[in-house]
Amino acid sequence: MFPARILPSGERTNRRPRAAGPTERRNALSELWPGDGRQWMVYIPRHIPRGLGLRPNRRTAPRSGRVAAWALCLALCLASACLTAFPARAAENGPRIQLFGTVEFRRPLKSLPAWLEMLARNEKSPIFVAGSRFNASTTWEQFRARAEKLSRREQLKMVNVFWNKWPYREDKDVYGKPDYWATPSEFRKNSGDCEDYSIAKYFTLKALGVPADEMRIVVLKETIRNLAHAVLVVYMDNDAWVLDNMSNNVLSHTRYKSYLPQFSVNEHNRWAHVKPKK
Repeated sequence: MFPARILPSGERTNRRPRAAGPTERRNALSELWPGDGRQWMVYIPRHIPRGLGLRPNRRTAPRSGRVAAWALCLALCLASACLTAFPARAAENGPRIQLFGTVEFRRPLKSLPAWLEMLARNEKSPIFVAGSRFNASTTWEQFRARAEKLSRREQLKMVNVFWNKWPYREDKDVYGKPDYWATPSEFRKNSGDCEDYSIAKYFTLKALGVPADEMRIVVLKETIRNLAHAVLVVYMDNDAWVLDNMSNNVLSHTRYKSYLPQFSVNEHNRWAHVKPKK
């Protein structure tokens, strides 16, 4: 015997309640449409993703309500299709570019502790502030005043040439470590190796107004000599422009046939790079 329960008619009964069939459980759930007291059915058809199909009961729903329900269903389906076709990614200037001909995959920043430690040190010792002197002849204010008169492309060249004047020095000779990511303040004082040039250029351009999402420091392999290297890449004018301590020229990434990226990074994201199979 089942416990007594009250039927909608007010009668008491001990009969087993009828279990809903699979079709009823899958396709319909009765509820009241707010505001008009008319009964509606919420359907989950097989051809529409679960949670997106709102279909009125044609027997009880007014025509205007049916039209509204179908319009809502269509809007939700279109939104779902857009999210599927265009997944979220980091903001970039222009269309997606295969950097140095590679395919990239976003990875967490925490996997680069040396980069995160450098960012923390840089916040404590900024050099792109009033009164800061880069060398004996140039203050930050003088440098910025000259740069602001130039186009963005000319600014890239100016920044590249300026920091390339610093001599190249290995991390083990300067810091006693095999690998050390120097802040612009440390590079200004001690110089450094290829990634340190790139870091100094990155923060200089950021101080001049280039968004961080349009720049990346790229750690790569120079395949002709099989050497590790790093450059700064700036996305601009539907291209990726390379600032390299080995050249004062600022060229498109497509000009570098021997550069094979391992990973790239900015303040917001890190990317792993893989050469696609031919």
